[in-house]
Amino acid sequence: MPYGEPEALAGAVIRLLGDPVRRAELAAAGRARTAGWPTEDDTVAHVLSVYDELAPE
Repeated sequence: MPYGEPEALAGAVIRLLGDPVRRAELAAAGRARTAGWPTEDDTVAHVLSVYDELAPE
């Protein structure tokens, strides 16, 4: 979809709203993609470890 074309975005949203099968496919694909992402706790621990490495003693 071209950037800056609200009509194209509106059309895509309307089509998606009318297509429960496609919505379910996209939801499943999103869950599959994010399954391997770090958790919030993992991310916080990583950021804190970076701070610990960079902080002067």
